[in-house]
Amino acid sequence: MAENLVDLFQRDRSRIHVDKEWEVAYWSKKLGVPKETLVEIVNEVGPVVENVVKKIKSLH
Repeated sequence: MAENLVDLFQRDRSRIHVDKEWEVAYWSKKLGVPKETLVEIVNEVGPVVENVVKKIKSLH
């Protein structure tokens, strides 16, 4: 059975799962950063959205 992406996403919006291409695409668009930059930041600060946003803000 195919994953219901909406259900999966709504269950855990506090984390960015870089192993899911659709999630990387969503978050990179939402946060206004290239996909590669998003993955680098998640690898640096971890997958918690709050920490990723703080890091992005510190870059500006």
